[in-house]
Amino acid sequence: MADLQDLDGLRESLRTCVDALHRRRASEIPEPLIDRLVSQRWLEWRGGALCLTEDGERIYWQALA
Repeated sequence: MADLQDLDGLRESLRTCVDALHRRRASEIPEPLIDRLVSQRWLEWRGGALCLTEDGERIYWQALA
């Protein structure tokens, strides 16, 4: 059950990260969180910019619903 709670927390963190990305404030996202979201394949680096993946976008919209 702890894994599911951790995943829920990660989903919530994704919402905060997307907000920071929309405000062009990726520097406000802690590096360990970026690493974690990249390892989940919810975020990726594209040409030096941090971006949502298709999976990350789907999970983001599910979290908003």
